Amino acid sequence: MAEMIVNNLRKIGIDASTDFPEETVVSRRLLNGDYDMTFLGEGSPDFDYPWNMYRYVLDPRLSPPAGNHIRYKNQEIIGLLDRVAAAASADELKEIYSRLQEIIYRDLPLIPMFYGAHWYSYSTQYWINWPNEKNPLLASSRTWIYK
Repeated sequence: MAEMIVNNLRKIGIDASTDFPEETVVSRRLLNGDYDMTFLGEGSPDFDYPWNMYRYVLDPRLSPPAGNHIRYKNQEIIGLLDRVAAAASADELKEIYSRLQEIIYRDLPLIPMFYGAHWYSYSTQYWINWPNEKNPLLASSRTWIYK
């Protein structure tokens, strides 16, 4: 996927290349901010809930390794994230998330490339009907049955 993204970046005039260092090198570079651009396909934190993603990526109160690896500094983000945590209605959340998106579109502190997959291990010892090559239906449409 990284190679595909780099090839697409080159097509629009951005000189990019891939580098696949050992995990210790990646961790050190992230901690020190020693990179121009990074592509992380990590599964943590759980981005299924938007507050987690916004907080992990943008909250200036966080610093690596806890989050905010891009070292984005915008004090308005703090108030918005705190409002999300205390929001009492869907309309209020919509207003707050809309403002967060406006800030992201304006500042472009990061460019989300895709939703990452969640990888899990499973066993057929007790549960059956998992998706597989012969039974590839989406997990959301499946029912797992206890043996």
